[in-house]
Amino acid sequence: MTALGLDFGTTTTLLATDAGLVSLGPLREWMPSLVGFDDDGSILVGEAAETGMPGQTIRSIKRAITRRQRTIRVDAPWGQRQIDADEFIVAVLRETVRRAEAAGLDLSEPGGTTIGCPAIWDGDQRRRYLRLLRKAGIAARPIDLVDEPIAAGISWIASQPASEQPPPRAQRTRCHLSP
Repeated sequence: MTALGLDFGTTTTLLATDAGLVSLGPLREWMPSLVGFDDDGSILVGEAAETGMPGQTIRSIKRAITRRQRTIRVDAPWGQRQIDADEFIVAVLRETVRRAEAAGLDLSEPGGTTIGCPAIWDGDQRRRYLRLLRKAGIAARPIDLVDEPIAAGISWIASQPASEQPPPRAQRTRCHLSP
C-alpha cells in the first residue's frame, strides 16, 4: 500500500505519496481550495472557481470549520443566499478524490491516508472534518488526523538525505548552582 498524505489547506489542496507530490492540477501540483457558483447555478471547484465571478467564489472555505460557521453568504446567480458550508467543503474534497483516482490513487482505503488538520481545532471541529471527509469518500479515522505543524515537520525530516553517520550522542552538561 502506498503511503498518502492529504493537506486540505485554506488556499490550496495537496496530496503526496512517499514518492513525492501528486499532480492535482492541470498546470501545477496543487489544486486551489476554491469553490463557487457558475452562472447556471452549478458548483465550481478548484481552477474553475478561480475564474468565477466575484462574490460567487468562496476563498478559504475550510475556515468555516475553524469559525464554526454552518452557512456562508454568497452571491449566487439567483441572488444573495446563505449556503450550507459543509456542502462546499465536501465539493472540494470530492474533487480531490476524483483527481486522486485519475492519478491511480485510492483515498477510500481505511488507514491509507494521513490527513493534516489545524492544531487549534478542538474535538467538535475534528469530528465535523472527519464527517465531511467520509461524506466525500475519504476513509478517515481520528487516528489519521495529524496536526499541521507536526505533518510539516515529518515531511521535512523525510525529505532530508539519509546520513551514513549515526546521530551524535547527546553531551552531558553539568549545571552548578551557586547558593
